[in-house]
Amino acid sequence: MRLPPRAGKPFNINHPGVKRPYPILVLLWLTAALMVGCASSRMTGYTPETTYAPTVLLKDFNLMRKILEADHPSLYWYTPKDSMDYYFDQAAASIRTPMTEAAFKNLIASTLAHIRCGHTGVRASKQMDYYESVHEAPQFPFQVKILGDNPQPQLALVFNPYVKDTLFKAGDILTQINGIPAPKLIDSMKRFLSVDGYAYNFAYQRISGDFPLFYQNIFGRDSIYNVGVSRPGAEPFTAPVKAYDLQRDTSLAEALKIWEMGAPYRFSKREELERMRYLQIDSSGQLAVLNIRSFADGVSRSFIRQSFKTLKKEKVPNLVIDLRVNTGGVIRTAICLAEYLKQDPFVFTDSIYSGTRHLSYKGYLDKGFLYQLGMTFLTHKEAEGRYRFSYFAGKTYTPTKKNHYQGKVYILTGGFTFSAASIFAANMKGTPGVTVVGEETGGGYYGNDGVFITEATLPNTGLRVSLPLFRMIINHKSPKDGRGVLPDIEVIPTTADIRGAVDPKMKKVAELIGLHGLAFAPY
Repeated sequence: MRLPPRAGKPFNINHPGVKRPYPILVLLWLTAALMVGCASSRMTGYTPETTYAPTVLLKDFNLMRKILEADHPSLYWYTPKDSMDYYFDQAAASIRTPMTEAAFKNLIASTLAHIRCGHTGVRASKQMDYYESVHEAPQFPFQVKILGDNPQPQLALVFNPYVKDTLFKAGDILTQINGIPAPKLIDSMKRFLSVDGYAYNFAYQRISGDFPLFYQNIFGRDSIYNVGVSRPGAEPFTAPVKAYDLQRDTSLAEALKIWEMGAPYRFSKREELERMRYLQIDSSGQLAVLNIRSFADGVSRSFIRQSFKTLKKEKVPNLVIDLRVNTGGVIRTAICLAEYLKQDPFVFTDSIYSGTRHLSYKGYLDKGFLYQLGMTFLTHKEAEGRYRFSYFAGKTYTPTKKNHYQGKVYILTGGFTFSAASIFAANMKGTPGVTVVGEETGGGYYGNDGVFITEATLPNTGLRVSLPLFRMIINHKSPKDGRGVLPDIEVIPTTADIRGAVDPKMKKVAELIGLHGLAFAPY
């Protein structure tokens, strides 16, 4: 059974209670529409081959550096200042000739990766986003999964959109693409991705989630790709595969709708909400799965309350909380979930603070004025000179008594378990009756950045750099080793799992509770 999503009432401008706009507002709207039209015309004139002069690029790069040095709470947390200065200087010195936006974006991404903050990264300009939305080009066809680090990470084929092709099969190990060995491919992509500390599982999962895009951004496009394959019981071979055109064949998009690592694609709003969170109870009544793909986007506290009301009514003794693709969201929602599971009063985060109360470059920041107000009125100065955000930091929460869950809990984690989801996992790890199953989280165990996350738009190229404004220490007693939350029971997918379409983490939970043959699929 699933809990139905709550439907909201649509806004109706023709409703008698809605005042119609005054003529002056109509004029303003028309002016805005003309401005948008001008912007759109500028976007339509943009191409990825557009280059920027070194002087222009340096202005954007130096501005980005100043913003980070002024307002980033953890710029030197994992990388000492002299090292970060070296990386900044080295990157700036490499800007000697005109560069395309893609090349400049890669330069910035590889520089930001040295900060080792998963919330600090760079996005393409709105011009580039618009161009790519109307000029989709053929790409590398296969969806893959990066498997482990033992002794080197491997590329496993998960999905081949050429459904009539029998040469390449799910579960194959891709040993090389166009002559580049798989470990080198993975390492080349990894250095452009920001992670919390050394929790590289986050980078691996991101690459797995959109391998064709990462490949294209770093190595470019080809019409034919020569792929090396290793398969149990067969001789290794190399064979060509054509680039895949998403515009002509939508089978890949359809497959992504049901694939764990794929982003939601062309869903209705109702489908999006149902996919984002649901409670499902096995027909045996012995197991329920609470799948929460985000602590935002419609995952309300009322949904959590209703879920635990249902669990108590149905007397389900085992609960799986699936956070494998939950990249975070609203901290208070994650706390609400913990209140139904924790046995004793708990502190969700030890401390949250910023090194500044004044945003030096808020004119370049998205919602900079609003974040400035928040930092002014929601923080207070500590003796160490830091500014403490007291709303969550050090606050003790009491478990909910009504409909509190008393059964066994299994939390599924993976590389995409990040931010508020990884903080939740860190809090629940070690709680009596709770077992964390899966892979290391992408979010840091000791701490990470967040709470307020804004975006700086670089004025010349339009690149957008994400900027967290607070540092969070989840539990100061945890080791500050840069790792994510390690599971109590590690379950790493294998090529055999991929070939057999097996969910190894759910299979492990079923084994632990003695439930053989689930009556529902978790996705």
